[in-house]
Amino acid sequence: MKMEKRRDLNLIHLPEGILVVACDSCGGIGEKPGDAFACGSYDVGRFTARVGLLEVMAIGASPVVIGNGVACEMEPTGREIIRGIVAELREAQLPDALLTGSTEENFSTVMTGVGMTVVGLASTLRMDPGREGDLFLCFGRPKVGGEVGLQGDPELFSYRQLRALLENRGVREISPCGSKGIAWEARCLAELRGRRFQPAADCPLDLTRSAGPATCAVALMSPEAGEEWIRRGEGILIGRME
Repeated sequence: MKMEKRRDLNLIHLPEGILVVACDSCGGIGEKPGDAFACGSYDVGRFTARVGLLEVMAIGASPVVIGNGVACEMEPTGREIIRGIVAELREAQLPDALLTGSTEENFSTVMTGVGMTVVGLASTLRMDPGREGDLFLCFGRPKVGGEVGLQGDPELFSYRQLRALLENRGVREISPCGSKGIAWEARCLAELRGRRFQPAADCPLDLTRSAGPATCAVALMSPEAGEEWIRRGEGILIGRME
């Protein structure tokens, strides 16, 4: 059995395939008196699940388990968080049966907390080496906190876009963005290939700001594929690989 790290993912190579493991946590966001940012528990569940699901699916794996550790009571907080997770699974066109987890029933809590692990399985992974001159495009917009539209925000990276990118043979690798920002993800993709990320001089996005719950994603792709996405008005050119 071989184990390795790639970006924020753990990859476990087994005879049956490759297990891909992603984790995310959320604390101090919710409806409890100690929370720093007010948000419905349902949306806490949705957006925390979104991060791990996108990370696992973006590298070409199919989720087989999503485990949630809710550091709150089942009623009412846990139930609403779980309802949000189920809604996100359905948005990703995945079955509810993937979900397992636990809640805190021994002690009362004054702050919302949840940790989530998504495990996927793949026969091969989407991480083509690419070449010099490949383009980095961003899909979605970096948003965090109150900037994130909770109901159908059209500026969020979507599962529809992810599926379309995965179907495009010119796309080398896809990396959902988080708190470290767009440039950090693009640099990681370049450095994994022994190359450098060169930002575009006229990029309209702030490449250093947090993208919160994976509100956008970076895709490395061939120049031909990148130009097609730009013509369609879906991808934003953020740089090149040198």
